Amino acid sequence: MSQALYERARAADFILREVEPSISREVVMISGGDFEPGSILSLSDGKYGPLDVAHEDVVVLYARVDASETDKQGLVIARQCSLKSSHLFWPEGISEADKAAVMKKMENKLLIVRGGH
Repeated sequence: MSQALYERARAADFILREVEPSISREVVMISGGDFEPGSILSLSDGKYGPLDVAHEDVVVLYARVDASETDKQGLVIARQCSLKSSHLFWPEGISEADKAAVMKKMENKLLIVRGGH
């Protein structure tokens, strides 16, 4: 019997085009979970964590960070980048209306999602 192997998401796989890394990327504190590259996070109490659609500041995680037990630094895409919709991680059960609202917040930061959602 053959065994299926699954590869985790790779850092930056979600990026279509990044104009200038020194402009689009930031090192931030991550809290509240084990996040894959392409996870959409929101800012709460000075740290980025699980997406809360009510929060205005959203970013996309560049590389995997396990901050489930302790807060850790992580690299995020904060602005000026085009992103592959198929490689973004949304919270389970998020509605299409909430996705659209979050993508509008992302567009305001020039984080442009391509390829449908």
